Amino acid sequence: MINVTIPSGQKTSSCVIRKGEGGLDGLIISALMAAGGWVDLYDNASEASGKRLIPQITFVDAVDVETNERVKQILFPKPVHFFNGCYLKITPLAGAVNVEVYTS
Repeated sequence: MINVTIPSGQKTSSCVIRKGEGGLDGLIISALMAAGGWVDLYDNASEASGKRLIPQITFVDAVDVETNERVKQILFPKPVHFFNGCYLKITPLAGAVNVEVYTS
């Protein structure tokens, strides 16, 4: 079986990325200007609840806390499986946080 990665397009607010079963292949997060906040991905087709697909990603003053980068690209060597869907929760403190999610 061939997996085809599908980009979500740039998201600036919480939303459903995909309904139903699939795989999380990666994501790109960019924080603009004085932005800070959190990004979460859940195994859910309609809301930010249930099992987190990956640990929460935190930005402070537009910089990723772990890597000190303004843009964070995460690619998984093997897709992170979800059963119900993929829900993106963006919680900005100020400014904007942009996210593009790749699923298969």
